[in-house]
Amino acid sequence: MIGYVKKIVPCLAMLLVCFVAGISFGGGDAPASGELSAPDNLTLFVIDSEKTLFVYEHGELIASFPCETGYGGMGKAREGDGKTPVGVYHIAWMASVEVNRGHTDKGEPIIQGMTWCDETGLVYGPEGRDEERLWTDAYGGEDATVMGLDYPNAGDLARGYTGDCIEIHGSQRLVDGHLTPSAGCIKLFPTDAIALYHLVDTGTPVVITIDRQTLIEAYPFLGE
Repeated sequence: MIGYVKKIVPCLAMLLVCFVAGISFGGGDAPASGELSAPDNLTLFVIDSEKTLFVYEHGELIASFPCETGYGGMGKAREGDGKTPVGVYHIAWMASVEVNRGHTDKGEPIIQGMTWCDETGLVYGPEGRDEERLWTDAYGGEDATVMGLDYPNAGDLARGYTGDCIEIHGSQRLVDGHLTPSAGCIKLFPTDAIALYHLVDTGTPVVITIDRQTLIEAYPFLGE
């Protein structure tokens, strides 16, 4: 099932205000520390129990996309644990073949055989990690689109969490037409990843949680 998009608009520059404290994340997995903010414009919510990525603008749902998360569950703490982090993150970098096509000037191009992720983020060169070849079917193939998150953030590092290259990305690796669990990333259908790419920008907040109820106090509109 491909995602729902109410409207496609370029994301305005992010203004983060109204810090909210005391949010609780369910499931027994500690969230990444840091200040949870009520954004002025656009926020992504990844709710694992619903296997859906929601896009809200000014508290109004404008898009939703089916997604998959880590095969190891939620609450990433170690490199290679197969888990998706829980907490508040931001899009740190973006790359897509949409840049190559001239459809957007946001982010960077994806070049066959030359575009990778490592502990520093997006990198170009003739060699890199086999599992981080951003031009391959694992990232959307001919529609490759990747939005890297700032995991581990300062709070994660203070806790001793390890790992890197946690991304929202497209994937052509389907089973019977369905997305399959990732190694920790948030996987979307390629066309949905492209649609999302055109909505967001670097700095867009991404709130990742196990279930919706943990967010209602901070984001009442999620209960409407």
